[in-house]
Amino acid sequence: MRKVFGPGLLFAATAIGVSHLVQSTRAGAEYGWSFAIIILFANIIKFPFFEFGTRYAEGTGESLISGYTKMGKWVTWIYALSTLASMFTVTGAVSIVTAGLTSHLLGLNVSIEVITTSIFVLCFLWLAFGKFAFLDISIKIITTILAISTLVAFVIAFSDHGRGGNFVLPDFTQGETLVFTIALIGWMPTAVDLSVWNSIWTVEKNGSGGDVKRLKSVLLDFHIGYWLSAISALLFLGLGVMLMYGNAVEFPSGAVGFTGALIDIYTDTLGSGFKMVIVTAATAAMFSTTLSVFDGYGRTTLELSRSLLNTKGLGYWGAVLVVALGGWTLVSLFADRMTDLIEIAMITSFLTSPIVAYFNYKLVNSENFPLTHRPGPFMLKWAQFGLVAIVLLTAVFLAMS
Repeated sequence: MRKVFGPGLLFAATAIGVSHLVQSTRAGAEYGWSFAIIILFANIIKFPFFEFGTRYAEGTGESLISGYTKMGKWVTWIYALSTLASMFTVTGAVSIVTAGLTSHLLGLNVSIEVITTSIFVLCFLWLAFGKFAFLDISIKIITTILAISTLVAFVIAFSDHGRGGNFVLPDFTQGETLVFTIALIGWMPTAVDLSVWNSIWTVEKNGSGGDVKRLKSVLLDFHIGYWLSAISALLFLGLGVMLMYGNAVEFPSGAVGFTGALIDIYTDTLGSGFKMVIVTAATAAMFSTTLSVFDGYGRTTLELSRSLLNTKGLGYWGAVLVVALGGWTLVSLFADRMTDLIEIAMITSFLTSPIVAYFNYKLVNSENFPLTHRPGPFMLKWAQFGLVAIVLLTAVFLAMS
């Protein structure tokens, strides 16, 4: 069983990033415990479509992109365009938060572009020379550090401040609240289109599919990673409620200012001795996310070039370099508008969710997919409910925009 564990934790590392550290904390600070319902709802309605990515890869030994191509190249082109629409924005968003944390932690008096470039170079070298095996081991270590430090932070905050906040639902008819809610759902636990990454990592880890006995272990690995990310989101929400709710917190829009303010609030409230705990949690969260995003988008770009252009393209190194350069360009243009950058990426992800969710549902119910690996009636009903919910939420957002 231990041999198949890894892709689920890679998923957790990807998910526990901006949506958790930034948006979940901000939700707790501004809206209290009521947003626990939103976080749980988002995780519940998206779960089947991420699970289908892992299930498809284990059943066929192929990624979802190969499955999309079998449905028709037009399907793959739709996915490619949706990926292109969000790829550089997502990369820029996660890297700029990571850069802000690094700047605050080390007290660097240099531009955010220089720090971001250094992080990009580090991630590139980490992946280029370490390959998947090193990424797999690294993420397991980083995720363990993240889980422990976040839990310690929550326990300390709870013991000192109690649960705090309230449980009154906000007025979702207000434009600002609606946009924030949709943005949060868009990246909670992460964008549905990143289910492709699950499938790629599963194939990379386990090789050929079709092993019925291994399916249970592979799905267990995914379940652990998925619900670990959900619990982490609730912990960061709780930190926001207990330490910031009702304090009229104003978050700066710049990367260094935002992450610096976040760390300072934790430190001022819980004491300077607590600073390293939350800094460790935040840094582990964002670095693991950035590393996973580089690898995920790099492998996705490579798979898309093979499926659509019948070529290996630039190779893995080249694909990761394209992701890095695109993200860096976006950072250099919008470094002082971090919050806006994050919301743009989240809303883009939200609007593409119904399309990718439908494709994933069709694949695991297709004639070519092994009967032994198909989801049961309960999971199919769950997926149908989730798809309807995602479509309705998208329609509501478009109608009110």
